[in-house]
Amino acid sequence: MKEIIIQVFEDIVCKVNNNPNYELTRSPRIDSTINNFLKKLEKKYSGSIGRDFLVEFITYQFTKLIDWDTKFGKGVIQFNWVIGNKALDRWPDRGDNFLYWNTEFRTKHGIHLSQYEKVTVSDEFKKFERERFKGDDFQIIHCLDNELFNRKCKECFVCKFKNGCLKMDGYGKNKIKTN
Repeated sequence: MKEIIIQVFEDIVCKVNNNPNYELTRSPRIDSTINNFLKKLEKKYSGSIGRDFLVEFITYQFTKLIDWDTKFGKGVIQFNWVIGNKALDRWPDRGDNFLYWNTEFRTKHGIHLSQYEKVTVSDEFKKFERERFKGDDFQIIHCLDNELFNRKCKECFVCKFKNGCLKMDGYGKNKIKTN
């Protein structure tokens, strides 16, 4: 998980600042910041944090911080701002449209979820994420972006976007019965 956090941060900074050589300077302080962040996430979400969650969380922080004019310069974002306590405080207030803005940000800067290695995401977390946007028009974007679709799960079977997910997942309409 630590490597994914660092990789996502470095990739976004490289793309946003057009600096392909950027590397986060590793230090005991950086390790401590990451460890504290992961402990707080573990406490809140009890083992259901995966690659997609971390990418969305970090991307969201960048969408909020990118236009700030700081003593370091406009758009210069410090690592601890992205995974520190204030970032954790911002996350619950992200609103329903954060996925749209995250997707726009990643598209603008050429960042793709598939470029990060797969990390196992628990079924409990996937269920929580599927239900978080239940009935909302952003639900299909969220589920497809985070690879939450599973044609055998109850939430997907009754979802109004089931047919769209089936098509995007490579299943034809005739493969399973739909309403």
